[in-house]
Amino acid sequence: MSRPSAYSRRQHSIAREVDQVLASRDSQPPCLCGAAAAEHTDGPESIGCLRTGCQAYAASSAILGQILQSDLWTPAEKWVVKWQFALLGDFQSALADCIICADEANLDKLALGFHDQVAGFRAWHSGDLACRLRATGLDI
Repeated sequence: MSRPSAYSRRQHSIAREVDQVLASRDSQPPCLCGAAAAEHTDGPESIGCLRTGCQAYAASSAILGQILQSDLWTPAEKWVVKWQFALLGDFQSALADCIICADEANLDKLALGFHDQVAGFRAWHSGDLACRLRATGLDI
């Protein structure tokens, strides 16, 4: 019996991490209107709140898992997804706070040590990353 590869173990780890975060959100309102998860529908036409019709429903673990495990998205883009869905650890969350507050000169300095994170932020802030992620069905 062969041992799972590091890549396979990482895929399972990411899937568990996404499932845990989304499971913890089940006890909280998953949309901006404050409706409970049971009041939302995930039909072929739309994802939204039955009570108010809003479209601020939290992304499904399937979409997040596909993005985080796909080779079609760069590490920088995956970092942004984790940042936007509160999947970062303490250090990465603090780093995101620093990146958000930094001016261009300090972003350049941060990029020396944290290239992917700064590149992801720049793609999110002034590029088309948000539009491309929304096109996948993520509610960002």
